[in-house]
Amino acid sequence: MNETWQQITQILEKELNPNQFTLWIKPLHASLNNNVLELAAPNEFVAAWVRDKLTTHISQAALQVLGSPSTVTVRSTPKPTPSAPETATKPSSAESTVTVKAKHLGLPLTTPLQSTQCCNWRHSFDDFVVGPSNDLAYAAAQGVVRNDFSPGPLFISSSAGLGKTHLIQAIGHAAQDRTRSKSLTLRYLTAEEFATKMLMALNAKDMSRFKTQFREGIDILLLEDIHFLQGKAMFQDELLSTIKALQERGSRVVFTSSFLPKELSNVDTHLVSRFCSGFLTVIDMPDFDMRRRIVQHKSRQLQVNVPDDVAELLAESITCDIRQLESCLQNLVLKARLLNERISLDMARDVLGNYASQNSGMALERIVEMVCRTFILSPTQLASKSRKRNIVLARNTAFFLARKHTQLSLKDIADRFNRTHSTVIKGITSLELEMSKKTPAGRQIQRTLEQMDL
Repeated sequence: MNETWQQITQILEKELNPNQFTLWIKPLHASLNNNVLELAAPNEFVAAWVRDKLTTHISQAALQVLGSPSTVTVRSTPKPTPSAPETATKPSSAESTVTVKAKHLGLPLTTPLQSTQCCNWRHSFDDFVVGPSNDLAYAAAQGVVRNDFSPGPLFISSSAGLGKTHLIQAIGHAAQDRTRSKSLTLRYLTAEEFATKMLMALNAKDMSRFKTQFREGIDILLLEDIHFLQGKAMFQDELLSTIKALQERGSRVVFTSSFLPKELSNVDTHLVSRFCSGFLTVIDMPDFDMRRRIVQHKSRQLQVNVPDDVAELLAESITCDIRQLESCLQNLVLKARLLNERISLDMARDVLGNYASQNSGMALERIVEMVCRTFILSPTQLASKSRKRNIVLARNTAFFLARKHTQLSLKDIADRFNRTHSTVIKGITSLELEMSKKTPAGRQIQRTLEQMDL
C-alpha cells in the first residue's frame, strides 16, 4: 500500500497548491481494504478539513492509480499528549517554537518564510495556452516577474477553472528561475490559509511573529481566492496593513478572485481601493479554437496522439471550465492505456458521459430545473420575493451554479431572477461562506451541490 499511496500523493502534489499539499496531505497515512481507501490524520481538525475539502481530489487521484472507483474514509489518530512542558514541538529545525495554545487548535504549525527555491510549482508560463480570452492577464503576469509595473497589486479575476491559479503559480515559477542566484523571498497561499495562520498566531499570542513573516522580507506575495475574506473584518484589517507595509517596501503583490473588487460584498472600502490601485485583469471564457488548442497542448504533455475529431468533440462539449476539460482528457488517456486501445470518438463519448454537458446541461434553464427539483419548488416560487429560508437557499444555489457553469454576467443572472446585481453577489457569498465554515449546514449545501445531476 505504501507504493500505491505514494503514487496517489504524487498526483495530488501536482494538482494541489504546495501549501495545501504540505499542510493536509503529507501528515496522512493510508491503507486499502476491500476497495476502501482509509486515511489516518494526526488529529480531528486535519481529518475534518480533509473530509470536507479534499476527498474528491483524493478519490480522483486514487482512480487514476487503482483503475477503479474507491471509497475514501478519513479518521483521526491523535498521539498521546506528553506530560512534558506544554510547548509545541518543532516540525523542522527551521521553525520556531510556539505556545501550547496553537497546538491545542489541532492545526499544523506556522511555517517560516521560504525562498522560491523551496517551492514545488505545478504550473509555468510555458504550459499556459494564450488566446483572446486571457492574453492581457498573461502579459500582466509576466510583467510582475519583470517588475514592469508600479508597486500597485495585480488583481486577476475569473470564474472557476479558467486559469487564475495557473497564472499566479507561473509567476512564482518564473520568479524562481530568474533569481536563482539572488536572494528572493515570496509567500504563496490562499486567503483561507492566511486567515488560518492569523488565527493560530492570535491564539498563540504571537501576532508579532505573524506580522514579521508577512510584512518584512517578502519580495512577492501571491494570495489566492481573496473573496474568501468577504464578511471577515478582522482578517481584512490585517491584510490591509500587510499590503500597505509591502507596498512601502516596493514588494510586489498578486491576488486572484472569482469576483472583481467592485463585486465583492462586505469588504472594507479601503481594502477594495488597494485592490483597485494596481492592474485589474479578467480571464474570460475561452472560444472553441482556444479550447481545441488546449486539448492538443495537453495531449503533447501526456505524450499521446489524440485524433483531431476527438479534440474537437472535447472542445465542443466542455466549454466553461478548462480544469474539467483537462481532467476529461486525462481520464480518456488513462482509459485508453488501461484497455490498451487507441483513442476513438466512441471512447471519448463514453468518458464525456461522466462530465457535465456544458452546451445544454449547464444552461440556466437546466440549472433552474435541477434546483427546483432538488428543493421541491416551482420556477415561480424560485423567482418570487419570498424570504422563506428554503427558498432563499434554493435561489442562492441557483445564483452560485449560474455564476460557475454559465457565461452569464452577474447582471444577466440578476435580471433572470428579477433581482439586483448586489443581491446576486450577496447570495453567492452567503452560500460560499456557509460551505467554507464547514458547519453541518455548510456540509449539507456542499453535498446537495455534488448530488445535482448537472
